[in-house]
Amino acid sequence: MRRPKRFKKVKIPPFLENLRAEILKRLIVLFVVFLFFVLSFLLVKAFLYRSDYFRLRAIEIKDASNGQAIASSLGNGLLMSYNGRNIFEVNISGIAKSLEASYPDAKAIVAKRALPDKIIINLKFRKAVAIVGDTRHYLLDEEGIVFSNGKDIEPSKGLPIISGLDVRNGEKGEKRIVQTKNLKTALDLLREMKKARFLSEHDVARIDVGDIADTAFYLKNGLEIRIGYEDLKERLTILRVMLKDPRLVVDKIEYIDLRFKDAVIGPKQ
Repeated sequence: MRRPKRFKKVKIPPFLENLRAEILKRLIVLFVVFLFFVLSFLLVKAFLYRSDYFRLRAIEIKDASNGQAIASSLGNGLLMSYNGRNIFEVNISGIAKSLEASYPDAKAIVAKRALPDKIIINLKFRKAVAIVGDTRHYLLDEEGIVFSNGKDIEPSKGLPIISGLDVRNGEKGEKRIVQTKNLKTALDLLREMKKARFLSEHDVARIDVGDIADTAFYLKNGLEIRIGYEDLKERLTILRVMLKDPRLVVDKIEYIDLRFKDAVIGPKQ
């Protein structure tokens, strides 16, 4: 009968033994460190979520349009809803979204936490630069967005009317956006007027962009300025110089046409 074979024990080299011991030691250290951070995280979280130090006590509304009445009522209403709640449990992105639904004319609404017990909400409302429409009037901002709460308004003082556009073609969800070359020309003209301080020197009553090539605007005194859609900055510069000329009797002029190399003055009949 055969004897069973005996296997010799394989000796592990000393350097491998040391390496295994070193790896085991490092794993234990890493586990202890990991456990320490987990426990620290749980303790900090428990402190942040259970401490009265982080209970919401104030909501500050920063309104860039200086609407103090809106800021005050809005801040009081939100505080009533969230007062005393842990500040980390308040869904600030949810607050911002609900405010966007309530104020569709706001350009930007940002909510953020101000530790330990306050939430700050920054409101930035759109600023009307003109009124658009022929039969019905709507407030319009510099981006061509029609105010949702400004439909069928009466013409406001200090805002020119942009005529020759149909804003109903520009509805997109909650915001009406008029995106036409005609409106772009009107807004470009308003921007150039603002840069040149033309609006502070003269009252512009209406801008007609029904035919973009014949774009014209009218001053409060009835003077018609035919400016077209090109070289607006240069043409406005020429116009300002002309209107400052003491020899120009505005009451006797029907229109000034700036679309040619030499401006054309049309006398009243």
